[in-house]
Amino acid sequence: VVHFVTDLNTELMLHYGSGDAYNKWIFARSVNFQSAPEQGVKEVVVNLKPEEVTKRFMFVLKFPNNHWVKDGAEDFKLWLPEDESFAQARITKQKEEEKKAQAKAEEARKTAERLASDFDNKLRQFRDGRKE
Repeated sequence: VVHFVTDLNTELMLHYGSGDAYNKWIFARSVNFQSAPEQGVKEVVVNLKPEEVTKRFMFVLKFPNNHWVKDGAEDFKLWLPEDESFAQARITKQKEEEKKAQAKAEEARKTAERLASDFDNKLRQFRDGRKE
């Protein structure tokens, strides 16, 4: 959980995501700051799924008129603590995605074989019809 709080009285959007070892975005989401229970305060609470957590939490802020605030020429980065359970969750998620991709590839292979067989049968029927 990452909690952002501001006392700015303007529209403000948080664009955030996890970064890799080269500070490249792995994924990104955007969310607007909302009024907090405290008077004059706005907040955003970010709840990352365990498989989304990396060392680098990256973000930028967007103000009205498409004005983006960054850390100089780079995105802001927060260094999150490492936890083996997060790494394990990422591995589990990757394995699930690989299984889905393999199942989809197998389904595509079967469809291609069926279509090829149907084509061969129709071609054979066409040729047999021409021989008569």
